[in-house]
Amino acid sequence: MTVVAIDRCLDLIEELAAHPNGCLPTELANRLRLPESAVHRLLGTLVDRRYVRQDASTRAYMLTLHLATL
Repeated sequence: MTVVAIDRCLDLIEELAAHPNGCLPTELANRLRLPESAVHRLLGTLVDRRYVRQDASTRAYMLTLHLATL
């Protein structure tokens, strides 16, 4: 059994890991073939949990080292 939200979240994390300089939400939505609103919700949760941060100047999202501390 697959949980769609978890699949999407892991796909997003893997995509961000492949782009260490970050990605814009529109880029992520296009690459993952997801609605941009879903990407924004996932990113919001990951930011709240400190797994992802947003660069203030470029507005790109990127992984933090929080995942490595698990």
